[in-house]
Amino acid sequence: HVLRNGVDLDMFSPVPGDEAREMLGIERPAMVAVGNVLSTKGQDIAIRALTLIPDIDLVVVGAGPQEGAFQRLAGQLGVADRVRFAGRVPQEELKYWFSAAEFSVLASVREGWPNVLLESMACGTPVIASNVGGVPEIIAAPEAGRIMAQRTPEALADAVQELRSSPP
Repeated sequence: HVLRNGVDLDMFSPVPGDEAREMLGIERPAMVAVGNVLSTKGQDIAIRALTLIPDIDLVVVGAGPQEGAFQRLAGQLGVADRVRFAGRVPQEELKYWFSAAEFSVLASVREGWPNVLLESMACGTPVIASNVGGVPEIIAAPEAGRIMAQRTPEALADAVQELRSSPP
């Protein structure tokens, strides 16, 4: 028997989006990337995708050794005003970040069974993720989100457009 990871539904549950956005100071449509700030997690791909999606911001929740490099990348691409680095937040506050976002993004190089996707979906936020590890089992229905065709900014932008044109 395969036992999948679970999610604490008392901790990860939907919060009204307008309430969460007001609480966090999010004024425009946003996608959230939760996790360690590393190129293997793909926040740089999400930053690059902003050049293709002019009407959405990115909130990076987490910290890590490549945070400074990603801040510089956002500046070089001219999207620094649309990227917010929120740093680490307590796990019990993540539901507000997920609920405030239009989408949750995980463009990882590799994953096992990424709980961050389950936590996002438990908060009612669809996910966009690269096709690695257990992701195809997690995003098994269109209501859950989209799997990126490739691990590229273009594929991420396409997935955003697809979800927006046919929201869950």
